[in-house]
Amino acid sequence: MRFAIVFFCGVLLCSCISAGTAVDQNKVSEFVRGKTTYSEVIAALGQPNADTVMQDGAHIIVYTHTQAAARPQSFIPIVGPLVAKADATTDSYTFTFNPSGVLVSYGATHAQATSGTFGN
Repeated sequence: MRFAIVFFCGVLLCSCISAGTAVDQNKVSEFVRGKTTYSEVIAALGQPNADTVMQDGAHIIVYTHTQAAARPQSFIPIVGPLVAKADATTDSYTFTFNPSGVLVSYGATHAQATSGTFGN
């Protein structure tokens, strides 16, 4: 019985995953194009997941956060892993700065996906 409880708890812990840097939309709405600087964005949101320096000295930084979770059906013995699906959401924020480090533009992308075994 103890093994079953420990096994079940382990399965629950493995059913979700989160990766990347979550961005607070309220902080993003405070940024002003033409005024907010690269340093201010980093101070407010933390280190980005990607930082690209362009040939002219401009910066593009990206914050990406992904969450994935298996559906409860996947825990049905034997057939669960064959028929169940998983859900994933990804939020990505991209900020572009001019060579002086001033915010030029920013945008957000939200994506959802459902996948399963056998190409479902």
